[in-house]
Amino acid sequence: MLDAEFARWLAQLGVGGVLAGVLFAFYRKDVRQFTDLWKEQASSNRLQTEAMMGVVKENTAAFVRSGEVLKSLHIRVDRIIESRASDYAHHRVTDPVDMPTPRRAP
Repeated sequence: MLDAEFARWLAQLGVGGVLAGVLFAFYRKDVRQFTDLWKEQASSNRLQTEAMMGVVKENTAAFVRSGEVLKSLHIRVDRIIESRASDYAHHRVTDPVDMPTPRRAP
């Protein structure tokens, strides 16, 4: 904690010097503990940040894939609607029984 030369120097200063030296020693010890704590916290935060960035990247990739699936489904639905619309436009209804009936929601 204190080296011998520093202790002799403090002893020459009297009681005030000894008290000042002890306070200085405890202050240094406290600063070291605080610095070590912040270093540990910084490394912990770095690991958490890396993990969260990985989650964000995975979610972004999933959103992109979902968007592509929705686009392809939208194109397919448009094609189905267009084909049915053209079928109904070319369909000649001679008997009301032949008319397509709308579906009712359950």
